[in-house]
Amino acid sequence: AFVPAARPGLCGIVIRVHHAVLDGARASDLFERLFASPDSKSTDPGAPVPNIPPKAAGSLDLLRFRIGTFLHRPIRSRVLLGAIGPTRSISSVNVRTSLIEHAAQQAGGTLNDAYLVAVGGGLRFILQECGEPIPKSIAVSVPVAVTAIGSARNAVGFMIIDLPLRETDPQRTVAIVAKQTAAAKPSARAAGTTFRSPRIAGVFDKLAKRQHMIGAVVSNVHGPRGPLTLDGAALVELWPLGPLAGNVRVGFTAASYNDTFWIGIQADAEHLPPASKIARAVERTLDEIAGTAH
Repeated sequence: AFVPAARPGLCGIVIRVHHAVLDGARASDLFERLFASPDSKSTDPGAPVPNIPPKAAGSLDLLRFRIGTFLHRPIRSRVLLGAIGPTRSISSVNVRTSLIEHAAQQAGGTLNDAYLVAVGGGLRFILQECGEPIPKSIAVSVPVAVTAIGSARNAVGFMIIDLPLRETDPQRTVAIVAKQTAAAKPSARAAGTTFRSPRIAGVFDKLAKRQHMIGAVVSNVHGPRGPLTLDGAALVELWPLGPLAGNVRVGFTAASYNDTFWIGIQADAEHLPPASKIARAVERTLDEIAGTAH
């Protein structure tokens, strides 16, 4: 869809891709093939997206991962979870990729770990704004790229990460999250694709409307490797957005592009604060993490 007045003097374009067709990594590759700048030397539009090889994980680790996935403390929030209204509120926040990545590495984590901590800041704001108590942590679902089955172009597993909400030291919070992701990612990749058939997807969809295991879905997609253009016009902003599903009323989706890390936020406008306010809370947390770099 074409958006004539996305910004003063600028236009926009909305691209919608169903998850049944492509996962995030392959969608990013598709956009790169369609809109890569002709003079970009960092992009090979003919290069296929490689499968992510499963990481080594022992059978005991895999068993612990599968059991642990369902043993998280139930989420009691009536704000974050519930029937989803008909309208959406969306916003975006961005930070220089190299800056936040450097700060995260000094805390023993990655860019994705810092992103997860920032999401925790957004969730904490929602609970505070709506007058709900702040739990010690809240679990979120984090998609993980895995090896595709056959010729499938949607290959996604997931891991559950507990985001600390009461920890005040940014570096310590990043370290806590980093320890979890480092332990969970190999098992998540070894476990493979979550939805292996339409029947399993249908059962999961019914359960998702009643679940109290996760408070948000937090995705991070590797963005385009080089600058993108549309009919010669440069892409200057990127708003990645994932759909709301089940009974989860807020979602966070990130993608890197030209040394900028973009975070798109989509919220149920009927039950949650405006996404723009959630975005400011996420931005404040990112600034706190970046401020620890030296």
